[in-house]
Amino acid sequence: MTDPHALCKLYTPGTCAQAVVDALPIRAGEWVHEPHAGGGSFLRALENAGVRLTATDIAPDEGVTFRGGCVPEQADFLTWSPGETSPDWIIGNPPYTSAEAHIRHALLVSGRSVVFVLRLAMLEGVGRAAGLWAETPLREVMVLAPRPSFTLNGRTDTKTAYAAFWWDKSWKNPPQVRWVRWSRRGGNNDANA
Repeated sequence: MTDPHALCKLYTPGTCAQAVVDALPIRAGEWVHEPHAGGGSFLRALENAGVRLTATDIAPDEGVTFRGGCVPEQADFLTWSPGETSPDWIIGNPPYTSAEAHIRHALLVSGRSVVFVLRLAMLEGVGRAAGLWAETPLREVMVLAPRPSFTLNGRTDTKTAYAAFWWDKSWKNPPQVRWVRWSRRGGNNDANA
């Protein structure tokens, strides 16, 4: 069995994932791929949106099935290919140790948009300013308020600020910033989402 800590399995709270999805202009009929399905909080948030859902995870949680028959496929997203057509949206919470590689791959295989929950500190650094941020079509940084609490092995992290970063391949303007408010209460999938 793979050690979840080694894989950086930090699940997004369900109500937080729902707030991010609600803040996006996702339309019925679009294809949304979740590359880091984990406990499925983003998949649950999208179940009623009328979209085509697919998912992958390097070590999918056993027994997780979603409405419409979406079952996460075991695959390393960094080598995943969608085939002849590309998903309209790629949405998820990538491993922070390789976030930039996941961002770049998502932009390569996405048809239009990528949205990842990342540490707000991703904005820091001279290297990223000259590289990732200068080279990619970042449309919006959606600061999550309050700070999400990610739990791993009984430990909770509420000291780190997070945001949903949205890349849009058609975006030609400077990035925008807004705050997405969400509640820590509600949603029965918050514990393991």
